[in-house]
Amino acid sequence: MTECLKSLILFLTLLLCSCKQAPPSSTAKGKLSLEITHSLEIPNQSIAIHISGNELTVTRQNRDGKRTVTSKELTDEELESLWVSVDAVDWRSVTKDDVLGLDGTTYRIQFGVQDLRVWSPEDDTEERKLTELMTIKTLLCSHADNAQEQQPPAFMEELLAFQIPIVNAKDTSLEELIDFISQRLKGIERNTPDGISFFTHGFDKTNDSKTNELENKASYSRENVRLDEMIADIALLYQVDFHVTSVGIVVTPHDAKPFPNPKAEKGEIYATYTNKSGKKPNSKKPTPPSLQQE
Repeated sequence: MTECLKSLILFLTLLLCSCKQAPPSSTAKGKLSLEITHSLEIPNQSIAIHISGNELTVTRQNRDGKRTVTSKELTDEELESLWVSVDAVDWRSVTKDDVLGLDGTTYRIQFGVQDLRVWSPEDDTEERKLTELMTIKTLLCSHADNAQEQQPPAFMEELLAFQIPIVNAKDTSLEELIDFISQRLKGIERNTPDGISFFTHGFDKTNDSKTNELENKASYSRENVRLDEMIADIALLYQVDFHVTSVGIVVTPHDAKPFPNPKAEKGEIYATYTNKSGKKPNSKKPTPPSLQQE
């Protein structure tokens, strides 16, 4: 066997070894995601924790379809501790874990080239060689508990608390209903920066092969309904999402991002009302007196 052939065999062997699933190098690190979804609401149906650089963002969603977003800036020491735990995981054992169940919790972890789902790793953790994975979960959830909620400014709270005396929409498109709400908000719009209210984003109005959700029709009737209650109802009824953001309430197709949009490249997302839960939301907030309109 020639030296050239030996070198080729060695190169191919090393290449095959490098292709096996293993943690990414430190240069591939920087983004990490953990999504925990429970079959029951305890107390949230799902929690998604994302890390990009030093920023940790937590999105919690309950069965009513309401999402809340919190965030935290991790210190370099906290970040280093987290990546040490990531390096300690035996990822080959994790990928081989094939335990499944009808109930319990599903974990999805993503970083580098990894995109893994594990069912209830808190069960038989040592037997399944998932101890280090649970260490990552514990660290992330600890940071998530300390994340601060992004509170909407006062003018947005006023907008969400606005009470509409009566809504009686029969066979009405989503676009028509949004226009109706915008008209009802004219009385308080001047108290918000740049007259912020509703606008739509991400709907395909030109592609005939897709259904334009703005044209979908339904009927909706309620009396003395708060705006936040109403948009929760409409999200479910029309199968869309309402994002309460720093530039207004952005209506998008389900699971679409509210940013970038025509008003801003980026901004804060305070809450999202979504159709995902399949359960009609119930607001427990007290109903304030209706604001005067002009």
